Amino acid sequence: MNVASYTQDELKRLQEAIERASEEAAASGVDVPVELMAKRVFGAAEKGLRDIDTLKDVALGKEAWPPTGANGRGPVIDPATLGTRS
Repeated sequence: MNVASYTQDELKRLQEAIERASEEAAASGVDVPVELMAKRVFGAAEKGLRDIDTLKDVALGKEAWPPTGANGRGPVIDPATLGTRS
């Protein structure tokens, strides 16, 4: 992750999204490593996403970015299946 290309305000937003995602994951008992959340958030940010709520959903695997599909939303990923191969 290259953080040099982000402003201080953007980095604060990304951090807030990761913190919110961590809190939500802990509250719901979902085990998503913070490293994976950060990778997802920075990946989406590299593609232009800055909305904190959407970044939080991306971090948790609830939202794909960029969105796809007829309704403009990406596939929903079941966090319970993360790290497993089908």
